[in-house]
Amino acid sequence: MNYLKSKKPKLIIDCTHLGRNTTGIERITEELFNETALGTDSIYHVTSKNTWLLIIKQWFYITIKSILNPNAKVLTPGFPPSILLSLLRGHKVIPYIHDMFLLSRQNEINIRAKYYMRPSLSYAVKKLDYFLVNSNKTATELRSYCKPNANIMLYRPVINNVFNLDFDVNRYQTVNLSKMKILMLGTVEPRKNYSGALDIFDQLRHSFGNNVELHVVGRLGWGNDSERLKKTDGVICHGYLSSQDVKNLVQTCTFYLSTSHDEGLGLPLLELQYSGIAIVASDIPVFREVLLNSGLLIDQNKAHVSADEIISFFSEQNLAEIATNSYNNVHTWNVKANKDRLKVIDFIYNK
Repeated sequence: MNYLKSKKPKLIIDCTHLGRNTTGIERITEELFNETALGTDSIYHVTSKNTWLLIIKQWFYITIKSILNPNAKVLTPGFPPSILLSLLRGHKVIPYIHDMFLLSRQNEINIRAKYYMRPSLSYAVKKLDYFLVNSNKTATELRSYCKPNANIMLYRPVINNVFNLDFDVNRYQTVNLSKMKILMLGTVEPRKNYSGALDIFDQLRHSFGNNVELHVVGRLGWGNDSERLKKTDGVICHGYLSSQDVKNLVQTCTFYLSTSHDEGLGLPLLELQYSGIAIVASDIPVFREVLLNSGLLIDQNKAHVSADEIISFFSEQNLAEIATNSYNNVHTWNVKANKDRLKVIDFIYNK
């Protein structure tokens, strides 16, 4: 994103969280809060080069910039708006809420989130009148924290083929479960429930032998699951991979697995569907919203039952339909997301 030099921007957007390894939140900021998506070139993107600048700009620079541009609206698609910004410029601030974990799952967040981000979000949801959210599930949770008359607008991300995946309608023409490769994507943290995934993995290995593999892509964050992953035979922890490396891995994997206890959206589920890969995911509200009938929903806390359901899915399901259903679902989602964008433009400029 470019710094635009408009002295009187219509929008001030907090992009101070960008510049790290690109994950879902960064992609959503870049794709949903640029000039094309928001229908104007009168945007001032605020960036930072390090953590200290991030704090200073979030608390003071953006607040001052808003005061000097009283008609501009401030959008915060990454970190929650600072308490100072919400206090002084709350009537002009519109946060983008990815999830409510900072408030609802505080025992599972890291120390920076607990002591820096959580107080700001707690104040914002009580103080502010306007919000953008990524899913109906997030909207429902937010409603239980904010003012009864707060205006919550759905702004689902359009899912791009960020890994340049190739759709293979015949990828499930035959399935050899004795050589299955399972893919998981995302930071290892308690909420993601990698322990549940390992329990299912153990059951599948018990049924099909040691050629079954689990591939984990992403940062080994906090909690006990990281050590268990590293010590388990057949688990390959890749860390961050390039888009090309992810593409190569997706093409060779049998299915994508997510055993999260909770999610705000579950972006990788949709992004990987461009390849037609089968999605196996926890039976939680947001995954029902995202997947519709395009994947297999399991009870992530019942490993034996889940393993049996996975085996049945690839044994009894019409294999020719698995890839097509997965691929079609991401396009169904995008139709809805494009409609959201038009409503959000009207919401921002006319409210």
